[in-house]
Amino acid sequence: MSDNHREQIYENLIVEEAEDLLDIWQFGKIDDWDEVVFEVIKEILLDRLGYVPPQSIEFQISEIKYRIEDYLESDELEKALSECELAIQLNPDFAIAYNYRGEIYEEMEQFENAIINYQKAIELSPNFKDAWESMLRVESVLEEEFEESTTKKQLDQALEYANNGETQKVLEQFESAKLTLPNIASAHNYLGSIFDTLNMLEPAINSYRKAIQLNPESKDAWENLFGIELALEKEFEESIAKQHLDQALEYANDEEIEKALVECETAKPLMPSLAIAYNYLGLILQTLKQLEPAIDSYLKAIQLNPRFYAARENLANARVVWKEDQYLTFSGSNPVEEQVTAIEFDEAQIQVSGEPIPQLLYMDKNAFLLVGWAGHRTRQGHSGYDPLETDFEFAHMQGVMIRLLLTRKFRTRNPIYLAFMVFVGILYFLYGILPFTLGNLYGTIAGIIYSPYSIVGVILLVNVYLSLRLEKSDEYEDNGYTFF
Repeated sequence: MSDNHREQIYENLIVEEAEDLLDIWQFGKIDDWDEVVFEVIKEILLDRLGYVPPQSIEFQISEIKYRIEDYLESDELEKALSECELAIQLNPDFAIAYNYRGEIYEEMEQFENAIINYQKAIELSPNFKDAWESMLRVESVLEEEFEESTTKKQLDQALEYANNGETQKVLEQFESAKLTLPNIASAHNYLGSIFDTLNMLEPAINSYRKAIQLNPESKDAWENLFGIELALEKEFEESIAKQHLDQALEYANDEEIEKALVECETAKPLMPSLAIAYNYLGLILQTLKQLEPAIDSYLKAIQLNPRFYAARENLANARVVWKEDQYLTFSGSNPVEEQVTAIEFDEAQIQVSGEPIPQLLYMDKNAFLLVGWAGHRTRQGHSGYDPLETDFEFAHMQGVMIRLLLTRKFRTRNPIYLAFMVFVGILYFLYGILPFTLGNLYGTIAGIIYSPYSIVGVILLVNVYLSLRLEKSDEYEDNGYTFF
């Protein structure tokens, strides 16, 4: 880069406030700025402040990402690997770094390490297409190696022993095979099938779950898991744990809370690792209004079987009730007979500690509890990017606008908005009326089809008329008669 260009950048930046330069230095996107810009900003900040604050983690990771790509292009794999380690230290949930690390290990032909990193990238970002393709590619290589390996021969021998009922010899083969078992779904699925042959259901189901964890799209592992879970569910129906849970539910329905909780605690150590069992426990705890333990039970059920949608639905319902309960409790508006005393927060202490004031204290109830209400998707602890919540909020806004139009309260004093409403109103009115002027059958049919447009146009024009009739005094006390 020429000295003239650098000097021009320096002259453009030297007139900027230090605060603006700090913002670019710490939070500017590396894609949006020339690399020299950051060098010049560093020089200016050192001159003005005597020090340069650290750049944001996002910026540092962006720089690391570019360095990794450069090292990969120049085939400097060790340096690229070091940069991946640095990125993961800065952000342990950065899926792209794990994917890069998988690519590097694959290039080094360290396929076990490669697949572990691809699997981690998928775990952090389930829709990471490149990681999925790479994981399946490496998995196929490891499967070929596994088929020819000593480990596979040991498992084949174990299966033969299992078919002959020689359990002790099977376990001895397992101990040898486990040490070299590759981290792929097919290997753990095969291990599970041997346990299944021995009727060792708990170890079998754990092996199938491990296979699914390694590859959630492993069809064989899913089928085997469902089959063995059906057998365990039948056993559960006749088990002592189920009897205790049934008794707990009976006590819960009779509002004998203490007895119900005792039965639940008695059942827990006896429960099998089954999604249906933990979902049942969650339902009982929710009936007892023990929402947090109920949520934990539903989460355990989902962990045991990610496709158990009944538990997912119950979890969603429990979380809604929990949020409402939290709001009513913390806001002091709980309608139960024994009013819950609102928790008092020391605002001065919160400001000193830098902790934000809980939104429960000041947020509107609807915004906190109802999906689609303004403010719900951006409340504390939420990014605001949830697509469903965004769609609900958009639908809610549309509903509000339609309701205001129909109730003749879609009013404004802004002349630009009024002019636009007049234009759209006349356009829609004519769009629904003009087909009738053709005077033939086609025009009549088209007019009937497009007549709703004329209705919308009339409604808009009525709201314009009412907006123009608003009294001058209402400008300061509109009492909700103006929308925008």
